[in-house]
Amino acid sequence: NAPTAMIWDTGTWTLLHDLPGTVAVAMSPDGSGFATIDERRLVTVRSMNGDVLVEPMEESTPVAPDLVTAVAFTPDGAHVITGDVVGSVRVWEADLSRLVVTMPGSHAGAVVGFETDEAGRYLLSHGDYFGESALVWDIAGAREVSAPEPPGLGLTAAALSSDGTVVLTGGRDGATRAWNAMTAAVLDAPFLVGSGTVRGIAYSADGQRIATASDDGTVRLWDATTGELLIRWPAHGGGATDVSFSGDGRFLVSSGDDGTIRVYLAEVDDLVDLARSRVTRTLTDDECRRFLHVEVCPSDP
Repeated sequence: NAPTAMIWDTGTWTLLHDLPGTVAVAMSPDGSGFATIDERRLVTVRSMNGDVLVEPMEESTPVAPDLVTAVAFTPDGAHVITGDVVGSVRVWEADLSRLVVTMPGSHAGAVVGFETDEAGRYLLSHGDYFGESALVWDIAGAREVSAPEPPGLGLTAAALSSDGTVVLTGGRDGATRAWNAMTAAVLDAPFLVGSGTVRGIAYSADGQRIATASDDGTVRLWDATTGELLIRWPAHGGGATDVSFSGDGRFLVSSGDDGTIRVYLAEVDDLVDLARSRVTRTLTDDECRRFLHVEVCPSDP
């Protein structure tokens, strides 16, 4: 199938942009624009109304010395981060006019994704299934800080906490592990075990919850402190390929091999309100334990 990307208004679920030939897209932090990678592996920056702000950079120019495979914005929107097929990571001015930092040949394989801490000081980059690596960088210092590496277990997904102190990794064994982002030491934290390879992982902004997406098609929501499984969604007909929280933490979004994007309520109170709107009777305590993961049903307001 030809690659495509779509951008939606999450308030009305109106389709804003259909972008055929797009292999990756990243939203600016303030929602005013977005960056895309096309099939030629070139980067374009657009405003939210679709106007091209930065024309696609030709491969002969400095912005694309190698084929670009990943793109992201820094939290302040002042810079664009790119990764390429040979594992290099670069940070550019937002208009792609100037290269600020380069970390050449950082990963053994192509770079497939980025995350930054809330302050924009640290960057987590992770490689594809062949490189299977995660690296934490000090952006200003242009130096590698740590490289969490689960021995022999495979690293298939990675996420960085909003305060930049913890790296989460997922592996082929279905497990999620926590690491000190500065030292790459394994933390005495909940060891989350699902089923199937972990293909996507995300931290909520407040650091209280972890979401995972697995190739058995399942999306799971965990308590980051206790490791308790809060909710399990049999989400996709094929594998679940990625997962992400909304900025306010109320929603969880997953993608799958079945070509669908699914949106879930991630707060128990919201789930209770939805359940009440759809049932014709009061839930029993047993149903609340099974479906809402609370011991006693919340009282009516």
